[in-house]
Amino acid sequence: MSKQISAAASSSPSPTVTRHRRTYKGERSLRNSVVALIVLFNAVLLVYPIGKAFSGSFHQWNPLNGTYKWVGTQNYSDLFRDPAFWTSLTNTLYFSVVVIILRVGLGLALAYAIWSKVTRHKTLFRTIFYMPTVTPMVLSPTCGR
Repeated sequence: MSKQISAAASSSPSPTVTRHRRTYKGERSLRNSVVALIVLFNAVLLVYPIGKAFSGSFHQWNPLNGTYKWVGTQNYSDLFRDPAFWTSLTNTLYFSVVVIILRVGLGLALAYAIWSKVTRHKTLFRTIFYMPTVTPMVLSPTCGR
């Protein structure tokens, strides 16, 4: 008898229950207005200045008096022929690689020091690590007195 019940239970499809989250009045309009504000913010403060600067790179452009003189790609050809550009690009790439490697390496070393079973004085490492985060919160209420 138990085999018949289990066979019957496994052969019938189980009903799927779909639960809808209750939306409150005004939630959709609030969500849409927040998304529209974020899109507007990005368009005005990010996309427009980048586009304006890119457009200005093809001009002999003085933003103070608003003069534009089309020079095409002359600015870029001057840039790529300038040895100071290549020196600064090399220095920037070198600095970026060194800083990234040191930050990742230092972060991994601190993480290992905090969570390792081998390391002594874990409390000291945690205190040093969290001190810059905790100190302003502790001092803020007392500064105004």
